[in-house]
Amino acid sequence: MQKNTLKLLLFSSLMLSSCQGRTYTPEDYRCEVSFTDDFQIMFMTDLHLEVEADFKKEYEHLNKMITSASPDLIVLTGDTFLHATKDIVRSFFNVMDSYRIPYCFTYGNHDLQGDYDYYYINERLKASPVALFADYADDELTGLTNYYVNVKKDGKSLYRLYIIDSNSYYSGGVTYDYDIIHQDQLDHVKAIDSFENDDAVGLAFFHIPLLQYTSAYEAYQQDSSIGKGENREACCPGYKESGAYDCFKEVGIKACFCGHDHINYSDIMYQNEMILDYGIKGTDLCYWDDDLIGYKLITLTSDTSAFGLDSIEYRWVAYE
Repeated sequence: MQKNTLKLLLFSSLMLSSCQGRTYTPEDYRCEVSFTDDFQIMFMTDLHLEVEADFKKEYEHLNKMITSASPDLIVLTGDTFLHATKDIVRSFFNVMDSYRIPYCFTYGNHDLQGDYDYYYINERLKASPVALFADYADDELTGLTNYYVNVKKDGKSLYRLYIIDSNSYYSGGVTYDYDIIHQDQLDHVKAIDSFENDDAVGLAFFHIPLLQYTSAYEAYQQDSSIGKGENREACCPGYKESGAYDCFKEVGIKACFCGHDHINYSDIMYQNEMILDYGIKGTDLCYWDDDLIGYKLITLTSDTSAFGLDSIEYRWVAYE
């Protein structure tokens, strides 16, 4: 009873929040996609498309990855762009739209470093015929992506994908650190859970890793049975404990998927509670290791209790 009362209060408080006279509810941030047997998510990260890129080569590589996966859904977890232009943004999303595969996008710390306005990428996503996307320029939520996708079968949500902006940088004076998922965003996640009020398995997608990724890898080094993969560089999480891990556990999120650290690709079952996953860098732009380019394929089955480390597959894709 106390938990239900708390959920109701969280939901009610979100409904009351407004900006410039407009009120948004969790339902306003909801997208849906139909479940098919062995639903497959292509998880890509850190493409870093920039003005100096060889776009013929990069788009041929992208095509090779997408056609090899033939997924039901694509999720991009940030740093898709780096010092990009409007033309690069338009071109990339035109290419993505051409596959007619639903896709989700969230931001990394570099995506807004381009010659376009703050909301330009979101406006392009809203215009896409296939992107799953919901955001509002006049809402009060931190960040630019705080929406979710229900993967539904016969009217029931089997899985819920939370697409979250982990933001960019936090200034501590003369230096800066990476930012975090803010408390208002976590309250939003809880309000979504309260609004939906079901037992869907949650998966969270964002860019900057949580602090727990460091302790998870330390535990994995002591017990290799709790995970797979490798980290070749130190974890670079947000600047402080955000409370995101506890929030995610509370709402039934079973796995977190991030990017950011280009030569890390581990999947670790942390404290026997939640998988903390690094994606595989998608391109040879910015910095990379030649043997660590590709994507991950996440398979969702109708038996939601079966989701685990074996549901995540590595796909290495070399350049021609």
